[in-house]
Amino acid sequence: MSDDALIQYFDDLLTKCIEISEFIASRDATAMIFYERGNLDAIVASTLLARLYFERQRACMIRGVSLEELSVELENKELFFITLGFSLKAVNPFHDPETQIVSVIPAEPESLESSPYLLNSGVFGYFDQQTSISACVYFVVSNLVKKSPSIYYLPLLASYAIYKGEKVEGLHEVILHDGIEAKVIEEKHNLSLPGINYFTLADSLLYSTDPIFPGISGVQPNINKVIQKSGIELESTAGKRKIIDLQENEVNKLASTLVITLSQLAYQEFLPPLVRQEILIKSEKKSLLTHFLRDFSLAISTAVESGNGSKALSVLIGERSESLKSIRVDYYNYLRQLHSVLNLLLQDEPDLTTLSKLQYFELTEKINPGLLSKLGSLLNASGKINISLPLLIYYSPNPETTRIGLRGSKTVLPPNKLEKLARFLTKQSIYFEHDRNHGFLVFSTPENVINDIETINTFLETE
Repeated sequence: MSDDALIQYFDDLLTKCIEISEFIASRDATAMIFYERGNLDAIVASTLLARLYFERQRACMIRGVSLEELSVELENKELFFITLGFSLKAVNPFHDPETQIVSVIPAEPESLESSPYLLNSGVFGYFDQQTSISACVYFVVSNLVKKSPSIYYLPLLASYAIYKGEKVEGLHEVILHDGIEAKVIEEKHNLSLPGINYFTLADSLLYSTDPIFPGISGVQPNINKVIQKSGIELESTAGKRKIIDLQENEVNKLASTLVITLSQLAYQEFLPPLVRQEILIKSEKKSLLTHFLRDFSLAISTAVESGNGSKALSVLIGERSESLKSIRVDYYNYLRQLHSVLNLLLQDEPDLTTLSKLQYFELTEKINPGLLSKLGSLLNASGKINISLPLLIYYSPNPETTRIGLRGSKTVLPPNKLEKLARFLTKQSIYFEHDRNHGFLVFSTPENVINDIETINTFLETE
């Protein structure tokens, strides 16, 4: 697509967003904002709209609902609704000439829209990493909100949560530049470790899961060796040191030691980037988890995955006391639980079943199901697992449900194969979440799990 066409598409999208923002501003009734329950992107988008209403001193109500609940609510033609995250098929029937509904839907291919107040970025050529519900809502609210720093960083938080830190593109790149220009956020190179401003140096290495440092993440003896070789002091007069406390020469020493250690321990394809471009939120205190967008995003993701969407919503809206403390503790426990289960599996290797195109085992230790894919990555990087085959781990958190974490390297599960697998699972009516990091979280049941695993194996045999 030519540059002129891209500019025209963006201008057309902005025109649409301005029309929607003016329509919202013209409604006097209390806005009923409904986001798709459990959809982090839609939750973040709802808080962006809340900023609009707070700044204009107008009332709104935010609530997460299922599709069935939404259908019931939208029957009331007297109220003003804003829906976030629901598909075009779900909301289109409720848009008519007398509509009191604004809908922002996931990007879908160009289609006829029955309402000027239905926003679909796919119509303007924005898909996948280039867009999100939150990014679309940003361009709606930024036309009316002028004072709130959060409107710049919230869409970027959603982007990181959805796309796992992939390159900032499309609408998100525009928002990043807007935030830098507004002096709300800044970019800075940092070591690729979690909890730079709150974990101890040793714990940052121990709990690193995104990226994974093969042979180091989760492996305490090797972490001790890395720190010892680097010559960095773990404590100062102020207490145990964090990454943020290190001097530049110490950061360089640690990075050099990691390079040497990884070259000795790791499979080449698992070598992660040691340094990343970090987004810092200047309006947040440096001592808080919320200062670093990456950790903020991971903590919010953990809260939503754990069913604590209401706490996540409170923090996203601006609460910085009890709810923030709660999701921070949950995030720490999330990482510690992953490390604990990993150690058990490394001590007593899992009983693997190998099929023609994959390997799998049942996890019996208690774990948050959202951790299954990350656990698979850590096992792949540990050297204890055959990395030439994708690894599936299945776990039943209760008698009615089973989750299957699927993970493989870029060589075993390249992006094109993942896309084909996603289409195949959809056709088979197997529900899944694509974690966009060479894996899936598949939803199954105890009675169907082995059949679903064999179905995935059959697909891989044909590729």
